[in-house]
Amino acid sequence: MRLATKFSGLFVLASLGAIYSNTGPAFAYPIVSTDCKSDPVACAKGGKLEAVSIYGQIGYEDFKFFEALDEAIPADKPFPKIYVDSEGGSGYTGITIGRILRKRHATVESGSPFIADPFIECSSACAFVVAGATTRIVDRIGVHQGHLSIFHGPRNWHYDPLPDDLAEEDFAYFSEMGIDPEIKDIIKATPADKMTDFYFVPGEPATEQKIVKLGFRNSNEPDGNLAKRPASEDDMNQARENRSIAAIHYGSNFAIHDYVTEIC
Repeated sequence: MRLATKFSGLFVLASLGAIYSNTGPAFAYPIVSTDCKSDPVACAKGGKLEAVSIYGQIGYEDFKFFEALDEAIPADKPFPKIYVDSEGGSGYTGITIGRILRKRHATVESGSPFIADPFIECSSACAFVVAGATTRIVDRIGVHQGHLSIFHGPRNWHYDPLPDDLAEEDFAYFSEMGIDPEIKDIIKATPADKMTDFYFVPGEPATEQKIVKLGFRNSNEPDGNLAKRPASEDDMNQARENRSIAAIHYGSNFAIHDYVTEIC
């Protein structure tokens, strides 16, 4: 979970930082409303940014975006509601965003108010983001062992186990954020190429549901983006690819880069 999937290796992050610096904030992930898309940070300064959608891969652009929001919004003003629909990405970025959300007493909710998705998820590094929020209205969390992903070229990745010291940092972060210590055993028991998922089921006692017991959902407030259990791994993979395509149509240059990197 520390550094998962395609924007995970430290060298890759450094390289992408140079690539991304050539584009403006208007087209970055995360996704914002159309009226704020031209300059979301200015929109935040003006108190007009009501929601932000973390959509698809979590990477360098999310890191810079949330740092900019944190600086732009006065401490005594409310932070936008954060929506999550992500398969994971950089664990370091997930933790950094999570700390910002905790400082700003933010709310996280499943899904996206801007782009519909039949298979909403919050997996891997996304769990760090949710853990940081003060109010968590999420319907699905997926966790697994962290790993380092090293990019050698299109469709050519090398995966290394996460060093013990980094894994312990992840566990310490979850503990700091009030997540149940059992999460450590669950993660250790789930290989990096697998996922252990927990769903919130409306109508069942909340206190008996694992996603609540672990602390990833702490609000009974209903939401309109109930996570659908995927019928197969192929369905989930297709949903992840569709997120990139949907983000491209919505106007994200970063989504174009992500998608081309993945398919080439």
